[in-house]
Amino acid sequence: ASVDFGLPTEREKATAKAFEPFLNAQYQGTSVPRAPEPLPRSEAYAFLLAEVEHVRFACQINSLGTFAEIFEYMRCFSYARPGMFARLKMHALLYHECRLVGRMTSRDMARDAIADFSDPVVLGMTSQQQLQDIINSVLDQHDMIFGEIFTAQCHNRAHQRRKLCKLLPTIRILQSEANELDNFFAPHEPDEVNKSCFGSWSLFLASTVSFQILMLGSELQLYKDYELHMIFWYATHLLGWERATHRECFNRLCVLAQQKDRANKKKKHKKPKDIVRSHSSLMADIHWELCRAYLLLIGAGRKEGRLVFPDFRFTSEQIIYEHRFKCFQYIDFPPYATYQTYKEKSTSDEEASAQYAKASTAFDRALQLITDFQSSVFPPMACSRAELEAMARVAKMNKMITSIAATGRFKESPKLVFDWSQHRYFPLVKFQ
Repeated sequence: ASVDFGLPTEREKATAKAFEPFLNAQYQGTSVPRAPEPLPRSEAYAFLLAEVEHVRFACQINSLGTFAEIFEYMRCFSYARPGMFARLKMHALLYHECRLVGRMTSRDMARDAIADFSDPVVLGMTSQQQLQDIINSVLDQHDMIFGEIFTAQCHNRAHQRRKLCKLLPTIRILQSEANELDNFFAPHEPDEVNKSCFGSWSLFLASTVSFQILMLGSELQLYKDYELHMIFWYATHLLGWERATHRECFNRLCVLAQQKDRANKKKKHKKPKDIVRSHSSLMADIHWELCRAYLLLIGAGRKEGRLVFPDFRFTSEQIIYEHRFKCFQYIDFPPYATYQTYKEKSTSDEEASAQYAKASTAFDRALQLITDFQSSVFPPMACSRAELEAMARVAKMNKMITSIAATGRFKESPKLVFDWSQHRYFPLVKFQ
């Protein structure tokens, strides 16, 4: 077991991690392991069959080639709750000979991802070597960032959250350099489009990681019921910036496509390229509507006294807020929202019935977006389809409950209860 059977790589006599003897130690928790409990024969066979399916799922990653596909695939893999053996094999297949899924470098993947997201004009200027060298110096920094994002999905939830939190200061450095790059390349961009190409991509990357950190806390059951109001408010804050970035980049892609069509109008046999919204843009809209619905629902419940608040004798709501969101101070965009900003923007003078009605409308819009996404040109993966169906069930049930609550029929139910059995991020709401 102490012999290194790793494969040689392109770098200085390094070996791939596929067969490193103590690689599985990275996936073990720091706490004392619990005593194993023997399972009945039927449960043991069911566990082994599930682990085999997880390994088969991990082996299919070689068919993917873009950042969006691999990130969604890794997220689906993590959503399936694989065992340590399957997570170890996924990590081994992810990197081979210093290449992602054995085929492309992180620089190439970052270049393709930025081109699909905002399509900077300077990426097509291959004849100007000096410009390409400047771009490559920034793209090379994606090697560590992509590696940490992808490999974090191979760990359990607690390790995922810890690793992603440690990644935020590095993303902040990338954001500052991306903004400098946009200012340097601004003269090469058309005047009628948004010129923040690399900065928009880095903001999308930061908001995606930040939202995952926030939602992993729900899955780990770190939040009390009285904290959910601030959690969903901060989620809407992050998703609001992400949605604005998606809109700007989508408008930019549409304008650039129209310019290319006008330039190639003499080529009658060339069909214009259709610009469609990305998978991440559609998911951001769905998550934003759901978070906004929960924010209104919990706000109405707090106004009616349905949520039990503790006696803050040794702490306060501000201290809890700053503790929960302290890690987001390490990124520039989306900007950190202070506790004072949260209190100003989340306080409403509307009656509880009006907030319940708005929450029901938001759940209905989220349900419509999920239905449209399921029938869109982006066929979701099997795990994504299961998650979308779970979100649709939650949105449908919560829409019915909030519409009834808006009529005042739950006045005799003094408590608001959250059921997390249907979805790991978005609970069912019950009046008891």
